[in-house]
Amino acid sequence: MPTIAKKLLKYCFLFILAFYCLVWLLSPTVFNYYLKEYVQEHKLVLSGDASIRYNPFLAHITINDLSLTEQSSDNKEAVFSIKQLDFEFRLHQIIFDNVHISEFIIDGLFIKSEIDKDQIKVAGVILPQGEQVEEGVEPSTETNTGNTEQSDTGVSEEPIPYIVHLPRLVLTDASFDVEFDGEPHLLKLHHH
Repeated sequence: MPTIAKKLLKYCFLFILAFYCLVWLLSPTVFNYYLKEYVQEHKLVLSGDASIRYNPFLAHITINDLSLTEQSSDNKEAVFSIKQLDFEFRLHQIIFDNVHISEFIIDGLFIKSEIDKDQIKVAGVILPQGEQVEEGVEPSTETNTGNTEQSDTGVSEEPIPYIVHLPRLVLTDASFDVEFDGEPHLLKLHHH
């Protein structure tokens, strides 16, 4: 009887190890497939040399040379780019409604934004507008009685039940290009 338990345990361990290795090897292909599909919905183009890899052994995500450009743009200027991003979290903590991110390191971040009276566009994606409040009119204070009702924007109004712990955030060589009512503004952050 103990030999059957040992064999079963051995095969379960080998299956999990093989599955983790398969996830590690196929993660760039899977991420690129689904990310390309998502960015095409927003009329954006993903750079061909982008690399996104998930290491299930360490719960670590690495992104290299990710760049997004607008499809309709003639000059092919990036609206979002990351030279390198390293993100490591403790997956087992999610069971306890905690998201513990051990490290979050971003190098070479660029985000282009356009803000005018009609719309807000961040990294090529038009953000949904909230309700406009007229001067002198009090906003509605009615609350939803249902647990899962959604607002007009399709976003649930219930708070997210997770606590996020982020002890280390490193942001180096970041640029934010903001065009506010036709006036360009550039914010650069450098860390050595």
